[in-house]
Amino acid sequence: MTTLLIDADVLLYQAAVLSEDEFDPGQRVYDVEAAKQEFDKRLETWRKADPWGDFVLCISSAVPNFRREMSDDYKAGRREKPLAYAELLAWVLGRYPCERVDRLEADDVMGLLSGPGKTIVSPDKDMKTIPGRLYNPLAEKVVVISPHEADWWWMYQVICGDPVDGYKGIPRAGDKAARRILGDTPRPAADLWPAVLAAYRSKQLPDDYATLQARLARILRPGDFDWKAGAIALWEPEGMTE
Repeated sequence: MTTLLIDADVLLYQAAVLSEDEFDPGQRVYDVEAAKQEFDKRLETWRKADPWGDFVLCISSAVPNFRREMSDDYKAGRREKPLAYAELLAWVLGRYPCERVDRLEADDVMGLLSGPGKTIVSPDKDMKTIPGRLYNPLAEKVVVISPHEADWWWMYQVICGDPVDGYKGIPRAGDKAARRILGDTPRPAADLWPAVLAAYRSKQLPDDYATLQARLARILRPGDFDWKAGAIALWEPEGMTE
């Protein structure tokens, strides 16, 4: 058995949205009991990765994420939360084992808690940047991400950016460009970074901008956070630029 690290942000949003209705234009109503039932139903489905194992619901902090301290654009365009969200969240926090850390997103919490005996449960593509077991509930399949594969996907994100999250990467660089720059063989970030940095420089983008994109794209991993001090160890490219 493993401990499931569940992306509860997704479950909360989905359940809250489905509890809403609109009888007249601009007049929305919601049913929090329906939201609770929907949450439980979806949680049971997501636990198929290990129905008898322990689980922890990982939830984003109410305090602004640390990435906003580096970039005002980070997730600046996100829509407001569904009407039932606050009540549903309070219910979930009181009912289930949850992990929530100030200034961290659910993705970061899952990444920090990951490791032997753990399985991340999330449909979010960003979780491919974390080494270990990953269960995508949409595909209903567990995959094991190697450390080199995780680094490859992280650098892929650094190149392509993520317009939904509000960081741009290399302008107009998509999947083909990323694969051309990185190659198809997963390798450590230290081996991939020089090619990524060269691609940024080819677009007359400064090195500190490339480093910022890498920090915004990096989901925290074990060792990136001091639990006692609540301090984040930002990734440093020192020794990786040659």
